[in-house]
Amino acid sequence: MDCKTARLLLAFVRPRTSELEADAAQALNAHLDECMECGSYARTEHQAERLLSQAMRQVSVPPDLRQRLLTRLQAERRMWYQRLPRRHPRIAAAVAAFGLFAVGLAVFAAIRPGRPVDPRTIADNWNAHVSASPEEVQRSFEQEGFRVIVPPDFDYQYLVSYEIERFAGTWVPHLLFVRGPNQASVYILSASHFDVRAAVDQPREGSGRFTVEMRLGPVNSNVAYLIRYTGGSLEEFCRGQSSG
Repeated sequence: MDCKTARLLLAFVRPRTSELEADAAQALNAHLDECMECGSYARTEHQAERLLSQAMRQVSVPPDLRQRLLTRLQAERRMWYQRLPRRHPRIAAAVAAFGLFAVGLAVFAAIRPGRPVDPRTIADNWNAHVSASPEEVQRSFEQEGFRVIVPPDFDYQYLVSYEIERFAGTWVPHLLFVRGPNQASVYILSASHFDVRAAVDQPREGSGRFTVEMRLGPVNSNVAYLIRYTGGSLEEFCRGQSSG
């Protein structure tokens, strides 16, 4: 799969839902894992969409909207009943119901205020996701329905993003750490979806730019961390190794 096709398919993929066939989704996931540019693009698109959604939900509804709708609908209902033949009450009721629905939508569209776009709010929300503490990251994942333990050994001053991403056909929490020219991607895998203990027993792999290894989470956490990183050692991203 090339980059152009991958970016077109991203429009059909959302957290916990996907309009893609299984083969297409698998090919897209493989491309995102291999292509850093498209992987970064996918994370940015998902983060921007979520932040815009959060900002839009903060828009307040006019306090008199409900009463204005009810008043208009009551007037329209009287007019419809007056026009319909009284000898066909069933038809009158059906037509009135349909008409009220259409009128209600029209009234709501006419009086609904435009959705504001507040760059400051969006920027604040975006920046709140940079260099967050482990507790903040964990709370954010829990709010999205993922009760996992974030990696405690990492130095979170190098955290640049944390999102829910598609991995091997399943949505999982993902954290990205960057230190200088090197980066570490951490996928938090739950034992309820993956055979994490068998994977941890496998040796570390790294014959190219990336090194991949598995680490078990804290005791009784029921998670493991699949880590893909560049550089000679993963320890440079861990606590107690931040000097220099």
